[in-house]
Amino acid sequence: MQIFGITSSKGGVGKTTLTVNLCASLASLGYKVLAIDANLTTPHLASHLGHKLAPYTLHHVLKNQIELKYAIYPSFNFYFVPGSLAVEDIVGTEPERLKESLSSIKDFDLVFVDCAPGLGKEALAGLESSENILIVTTPEYPSLLDALKTYKVASLLGKKVVGIVLNRVRKLSKSEREKIYKLLDFKVIAEIPEDKNFEKALKYNLPLVFYKPNSKASIAIKNLAFKLVGKELTSKTWVERLIEWLTK
Repeated sequence: MQIFGITSSKGGVGKTTLTVNLCASLASLGYKVLAIDANLTTPHLASHLGHKLAPYTLHHVLKNQIELKYAIYPSFNFYFVPGSLAVEDIVGTEPERLKESLSSIKDFDLVFVDCAPGLGKEALAGLESSENILIVTTPEYPSLLDALKTYKVASLLGKKVVGIVLNRVRKLSKSEREKIYKLLDFKVIAEIPEDKNFEKALKYNLPLVFYKPNSKASIAIKNLAFKLVGKELTSKTWVERLIEWLTK
């Protein structure tokens, strides 16, 4: 079982959206995948999947009220552990129990921990519970600096940083892209373009890779998903080939 932490020092960069779409993409390859909402203060994973209130959540697990296996629910072609939306459930949770709780499950191929933003106690619990780290950032300078800070912290914790995902990328000039890559020391593993269909997919509670599977953003996410498991995206549709040719 491989555990990936999806993290950032800044909120609103698209961690949860990326988590959902990576899980859907990898489950489509036949992997048994689990997503965990480790954002204890403001959990959003369940709402992205169209699920309302769950009887048991990660908060109950971290309060030592139930085992993790009782907070796992099916969604689309993968599974997920939601966080509680009740403010009172924040009190008494012990984020440091996350790593121990994850060790109690063995029947998943891949686990994705949607970490809390920042570098506080709950964010660090997500990092410490993961073997591999993906850092999500947008191209704006403050976000890029935060990504570097997260990279250093994850490295100090002895984690394998798979790379930095540059998300919500609008059209960049050659010089702008070069500056970003130089600043990030060429640690970028993927670029996900800005796509208005993300909002539309969220409206229908669908992963973008299902809603618009041939969009540039979907193809970029699927390429990243394949890369995480050492595969290549080779079975392209004629639309994907056309997009690739047009963007060369």
